[in-house]
Amino acid sequence: EQQQQQQQQQQRVKSEARMRDVAAALEEAFAIMDALQAEKDAVLLEKKTREASYEAELRIRVAETEGLTATLQELREQVSLLRKHRSLHGSSQRYELADESPGNSEDHDGERGEETPKSS
Repeated sequence: EQQQQQQQQQQRVKSEARMRDVAAALEEAFAIMDALQAEKDAVLLEKKTREASYEAELRIRVAETEGLTATLQELREQVSLLRKHRSLHGSSQRYELADESPGNSEDHDGERGEETPKSS
C-alpha cells in the first residue's frame, strides 16, 4: 500500500510537471500570437496609409490631367478660330500673336495667344 501511494505521488508530480510545461508552452504561444497580431496590425496600418497616399497622389494627377486637357482644348479652339479668321481675311495680311505676358510680341506661327494685326 505504501508503494502504491508512492507511485501515485510520483504520477501526481509527473502530471503536475507536464501541466506546468503545457501551461508554459501555452503562455509562450499566446505571447507569440500577440506579437504576430501586433505586427499584422502595424502592417495593415502601413498598407492603409500607403493606399491613402497613393489615392491622394492619383487624385492630384487626375486633377492636373483634367486641367491640362481643358487648357489643350482651349488652345485648340483658339487655333481653330485663328485659322478661320485667317482664311476669311486672306493670307496676304501678316498677323502677330500677342502673348498675355508683357513685352512678348514675337510671332508664334499661329500656335498660341491672341492675334493682332501687325502694324507696319
